[in-house]
Amino acid sequence: RTMAPIKTAVSRDDREEKKLKINYEFGGPFGSLLTMVGLPIVIIGLYSVCNSTTCSVSDVASTAIPQFQSLFDFEAVMVVVGWLAFHVILYHLPIGTVVKGQTLRDGTNLLYRISATHTLLITIAVFGAAVFYGDRVGFRIDPVYVYDNYVQLATAAIIVSLLLSFFLYFYSFRAGTMLAAGGDTGNRVYDFFIGRELNPRIGAMFDLKVFCELRPGLIAWVAINFCMAYTQYVKHGYVSNSMYLVNLFQFLYVADALISE
Repeated sequence: RTMAPIKTAVSRDDREEKKLKINYEFGGPFGSLLTMVGLPIVIIGLYSVCNSTTCSVSDVASTAIPQFQSLFDFEAVMVVVGWLAFHVILYHLPIGTVVKGQTLRDGTNLLYRISATHTLLITIAVFGAAVFYGDRVGFRIDPVYVYDNYVQLATAAIIVSLLLSFFLYFYSFRAGTMLAAGGDTGNRVYDFFIGRELNPRIGAMFDLKVFCELRPGLIAWVAINFCMAYTQYVKHGYVSNSMYLVNLFQFLYVADALISE
């Protein structure tokens, strides 16, 4: 009869102690909210203000706010979803090596397929073949499409990312889920931003955190840069030195990240 209130008091003390130990990053809940709202605005805002001849902060006041109809395109959404689906397939190919992750709090080790470098090389081969030889098989990728529909693709990526984030947030409330120490603060905005579940997975091997962090985004970065260089050549008949350097150095950055997976 005397144990129940003692247990309740200890639990309350534990909760209070946990609150005191919270170490927020990214400016805490306010900074997290500002990042989630501000980054899409910056991406679309830069596109609206900048063009091929000028990019000045002074133009912001005179720039009309773009309507959603001009930002959204269903075909662009399908392109983004198709790109993700392509990389999900590559993720599950029996290539690379399978390694054990770090020992978790419960003493277990998860398995990871290390194949990001293979994925990059396969993507370059498939993408290049579709660009330069796609007409022969009836499936050609036109890099100029990315340039012409850049803001629509960016909007589609933002929407898909938001939907995936909501899925992962609510998916983390499954019974028995191991939560990340930094993502279990009790503040919904901050936990949504950081991520509640430590290792969100579908099945035994498909780790969504590892997948999203390295593959579709970073490899798309390389593909987008190539599309911009290709478009510059189509429109102007040459590729500038700065375009070459952007493609080279950012490719090296991405390759280093994938090699170090």
